[in-house]
Amino acid sequence: MSITKEIRAFYHNYLLDSIDGDDYGVTTETPKEKVTFLLDCFTKEFGHEIKRQGQFKALSEWLSGLPSAVYMPYNYCEILALAADSGSLPADATKKQEDRVCENYWNYMAMRITELFRKYT
Repeated sequence: MSITKEIRAFYHNYLLDSIDGDDYGVTTETPKEKVTFLLDCFTKEFGHEIKRQGQFKALSEWLSGLPSAVYMPYNYCEILALAADSGSLPADATKKQEDRVCENYWNYMAMRITELFRKYT
């Protein structure tokens, strides 16, 4: 399934709502503040991997470690529910389709966050 503008917008909004700098003492009220905060956390925590693997691969790996700067669903059921809510997984999805969504989840979310980095930083 190709990603539509609506699905992309759904994930962008979902991710923006999931970024919170309160525990870090950072104001994250606007999309720019949220994305800048997330990029700063990622760079500080994973800068060595960015240099080694490149930003995209490092971001995917960082997200899979469940950083506290952004809430990410991480279990099979939550990932599938998010995909269904977005419209990217049909209600009658096969087990194979569900498995593919979960297998590609961290890379998919890294791509959506990369788009936010490009838009707001």
